Amino acid sequence: MSRGSLVSAWSLPKLLLIAVLSAFVALGVLGCTGDTLQVGDVFQNPAEYQHEVTLTATVTGFSAESTTVFNIVDNAYIIQCGNLNCGTTRMFANSVGGAAMPALGDVVEMTGSFEWVGGVWIFMANSITVEDNVLDRLAPM
Repeated sequence: MSRGSLVSAWSLPKLLLIAVLSAFVALGVLGCTGDTLQVGDVFQNPAEYQHEVTLTATVTGFSAESTTVFNIVDNAYIIQCGNLNCGTTRMFANSVGGAAMPALGDVVEMTGSFEWVGGVWIFMANSITVEDNVLDRLAPM
């Protein structure tokens, strides 16, 4: 075997490994932007989500002060607890994109980002899509 073919034989597997690893890294970085998050994923540090993300949650109440602000909780907590009044982690969302307001018990998928407003983190939803309503699967309130 000549020296040139030995170098080529050694370089090809190394180049293929580098190409495969690069593809995984690129897919990982690009894939993270499309993931749908839950309230439980973001509650500990909403400041990390000041860029646009997609958040799925269940609507559990509405603000008396604003017609566009509503309470959201993690979908899994609501199903596990069995009603909308669970003592779970609650966050606020604000419909800023002109979307129709969801109803009590709606499972929504929202795109937006978190902002610090009046001493609390609020998810500013540019778009809201209602996927389901859980009221018929929960105990009466």
